Amino acid sequence: MLHCLAGILTPDSGVVTFDGQRIDSLGDRRRSRLRRMVFGFVFQFGQLVPELPVVENIALPLLLGGHGRRASLAAARDWLPRLGLDGLDDRLPGELSGGQGQRVAVARALIAGPRVVFADEPTGALDSVAADHVMDLLTDEVKAQGGCMVIVTHEPRVAAYADRTVIVRDGVVVDPEAGDTEADDGGEAGPGAPVAAISTLRSLGWSARDVLDGPPPRVPSPEKQPPEQGAPDEEPG
Repeated sequence: MLHCLAGILTPDSGVVTFDGQRIDSLGDRRRSRLRRMVFGFVFQFGQLVPELPVVENIALPLLLGGHGRRASLAAARDWLPRLGLDGLDDRLPGELSGGQGQRVAVARALIAGPRVVFADEPTGALDSVAADHVMDLLTDEVKAQGGCMVIVTHEPRVAAYADRTVIVRDGVVVDPEAGDTEADDGGEAGPGAPVAAISTLRSLGWSARDVLDGPPPRVPSPEKQPPEQGAPDEEPG
């Protein structure tokens, strides 16, 4: 589902629109630009480039977007204290803990000021303490930048961070207007019933009616605003 929303895959049926344009009908180059400059991604296992140090992994979206190397690395270093990564500039991903690596992935997802962050099981490889820390950092930074986040998770405690949840069970939306992480029968979401936790999705003008089998958003997207600077004051987990 996230791959369809992000324009990585084209749905077999239906349409996906963002900000008044159909993503599923765009060419590869325009979809790539959206993913590089407008969307951010956090994956379950970070998906960091193993040969690159922390600072270059964070700067990667800017470098790929054509920004100068010096300015990109300087911007990446600004993120290190914000996410409790001081002194790790030159560490390789294999030298990081799971929580540190995921915080690097969070910084990489946010450095370009994306309007939407897609998070696919962002805490699935972490213990509960590290998971809570990563989710606090991720949600705080997304809000500080004025963006929104789309999360897919099996964990009700992670879904609770969202403003809206959509329960998907065996590939079918159970309740597209659900306001919590419980299905119609009152059971908790668990294996086989991932929760798509969709945060402020409608405010950005998304429409995934046939992908989610839910009602289309009716609120027009707001004018694009520059990201704000904000930083949680937390120590590494």
